[in-house]
Amino acid sequence: MWRRGLWGAGLLAGLALALPGCGGGSEGADTGASAPAQAQSTVSAESAPKPDRKRSQKESPHRQRANRQGATSNSSEAPPVKVSGGGSAQFKVNGGDNSVQEYGTEAGEGELREAAEVTHAYLVARYAGEWRRACSLLSAKIAEQLERLVEESAKRRGKGCAAALAAVAGSLPAGVRRQQAGVDAASLRRQGEQGFLIYTGPPGKSVYSMPLRREDGEWKVGGLGGNVLPGT
Repeated sequence: MWRRGLWGAGLLAGLALALPGCGGGSEGADTGASAPAQAQSTVSAESAPKPDRKRSQKESPHRQRANRQGATSNSSEAPPVKVSGGGSAQFKVNGGDNSVQEYGTEAGEGELREAAEVTHAYLVARYAGEWRRACSLLSAKIAEQLERLVEESAKRRGKGCAAALAAVAGSLPAGVRRQQAGVDAASLRRQGEQGFLIYTGPPGKSVYSMPLRREDGEWKVGGLGGNVLPGT
């Protein structure tokens, strides 16, 4: 019961912490029942950023196309993915919260690399503003919840995951999104179809976890961004 509870309630856990002016930290998570302690906070539809309609109306089609092309070119500037490995034991905190570090069992090197690559690909797409690509790497549940969140906030329907992700993650400065795309994978803790990728990245060698979900034989990203592991 406790292990199943780890996958829990923070579906969009900590998203507010990642928005400008709210400090760095954890973002949304596809966790099903109850999330680890570092991903407990949630965000309401009212707090989600709204698209800047005036700006989009003023921009010409040529300017909008140039923005899209510029965003796509940014993907080549993102930090590369690394897989240093070493397992989750290196990040255990004496007397602290080790719920992620001890979740399920340690996955093998091949599966660790697969999880690292899909997480990195999502974060790079998010940095580059390739919202459709980013959405294709999200789990079905987080994509649905993300779309619903922004639809309720904007009082609109049918805008899709890409528009919703652009409204939420697009409010982060590009420099921050680029920094958050750095992934050096150390461990994949998994149980059944659920898992957590533990990785280090900027600033310094901060330690993050990213919830993942196995769908149709592939790992999908279960969060809008990595969660900082407490005490590491």
